[in-house]
Amino acid sequence: MERAPAAPAGFSLRRSWMVIGVVFVQWLIGYVDKSAMSVIAVPVSREFGFNPGEMGLVLSAFFLGFAIMTPFGGYLADRYGARRVLLVIMVLWSVFTGLTALSWSLVSLIVLRAIFGAAEGSFPPASSVAVAELLPNRQRGRAKSLLMSGGTLGTAFGAYLVASLTEAWGWRAGFWIFCVIGLLLSIVFLYVSRPMTGPGTARAAGVERVPVEKILSTPLVWKLAIMQFGVGIFVWGMNQWMPTYWVEVKGLNLATAGLATAIPNLVAFVAMIGVGFAADRFARREGRIVAGLMAVAILFIYLTYVASTVVTGVVFLSVAQVATSACAPLLSIVILKRMRRVVTGTATGIANFGQQFAGVIAPAVMGAMIQATGSYAAVFGLVMGVMAVALLVGLTADREDLGDIAQDDTSVPATPGQV
Repeated sequence: MERAPAAPAGFSLRRSWMVIGVVFVQWLIGYVDKSAMSVIAVPVSREFGFNPGEMGLVLSAFFLGFAIMTPFGGYLADRYGARRVLLVIMVLWSVFTGLTALSWSLVSLIVLRAIFGAAEGSFPPASSVAVAELLPNRQRGRAKSLLMSGGTLGTAFGAYLVASLTEAWGWRAGFWIFCVIGLLLSIVFLYVSRPMTGPGTARAAGVERVPVEKILSTPLVWKLAIMQFGVGIFVWGMNQWMPTYWVEVKGLNLATAGLATAIPNLVAFVAMIGVGFAADRFARREGRIVAGLMAVAILFIYLTYVASTVVTGVVFLSVAQVATSACAPLLSIVILKRMRRVVTGTATGIANFGQQFAGVIAPAVMGAMIQATGSYAAVFGLVMGVMAVALLVGLTADREDLGDIAQDDTSVPATPGQV
């Protein structure tokens, strides 16, 4: 069997956390880009004359590319290391963010968004490999939650920022700005991450690789994918249509709708940080905790739909957002804390495919529902039903045995000289 390359001496913990910090900022910017199209769906639809079904295809195109590359990106990060994969991703998605501003038709938007999604799709699993390479097991939960909270924070600030930029300079301006920021951050990452090694790479040196077939035959990986699908139906399905919902159903202007979208994500950002620290203190209970969080989310999604005012709707949606957003890092932490380092990227990619696949089909399906019924009732019902299935799966996840891909040591010590 092929062996992983040997790793040189590791970073100090301070240097490792510096790299994690740069990846966090890039993740934040990436999710501003990722969520921008949902915020500007109304002006883009007006400019090109899209109906809800066509706009749903544009929203789904990003996730199609993203979902396809997610499992492959995890495998590549396991094979070639997180640094190489992350750097290529950062440059490519920055370039295609700028190219989005050049769109001229439905087809061009769909193609560019799909390629942009493919460029970004490897980022979540590659970041998990970076966490496993750089940090001891006891700190991986908080690190992964920090990185994923960057996505929540990016969605929050991006909603208001993109809406404000659109009202001031049109919807294309923001894509150029974020392109430049992304390229500059890529240069920073190139500098601070050379060479990117730590306790995880030291442990992986010379270890036999696990065949992909072995990972694919592990039931827990697929259960994690189903639960991630439940997260994705809300985060990348329902949330893609919420800015339009606030504008068309509740009568808000674009900037106010952006703020209404941002508030739940800001609240969720704080919650996700706390989840990471808590997850470093417990193990093998993540599935049941996710099931409980899903139950809370379902209840408050329903309350959002029946809310009589925008304020109460935003409050209820914030609670649902917190509960759902807390699930995503827990599901990734299961892999980081229970599975061997050499399968981190591949297993994360397969599991995260569930969330991104929801992003592929949900916006288009929801757009078709809205177009057919003229109402958002079916959208809310679909989200609650899918999350209920994920809840039931979560109740069985903690009992799964990992066999050969289980970690043989849950407490990776710091290497000498780490501070």
